[in-house]
Amino acid sequence: MEAIRIKEEQQERKRQAQIYKERIAKAERARLIQLEEATKLKEKRLKEKKAYDEYIEKRKIERQKEEEEKRLQESQEQEGIIQPEEKK
Repeated sequence: MEAIRIKEEQQERKRQAQIYKERIAKAERARLIQLEEATKLKEKRLKEKKAYDEYIEKRKIERQKEEEEKRLQESQEQEGIIQPEEKK
């Protein structure tokens, strides 16, 4: 009788250990999925920030060109090189 009880306890411990291992593995898989999702989100945000920064830089360059053209035109008008454009 004692041997049977000991064997049953061993089997129960093995079963509990297996359940524990499965739960740990499931939790680890869930953690890895969350980590992957967080990494994807971070990459997406970095791409969006890069695109925004590029847009801002492009607009800055465009404005500088526009201002330079305007200054050049005003300078030429003052020097009498070209006639001022008629306002419509």
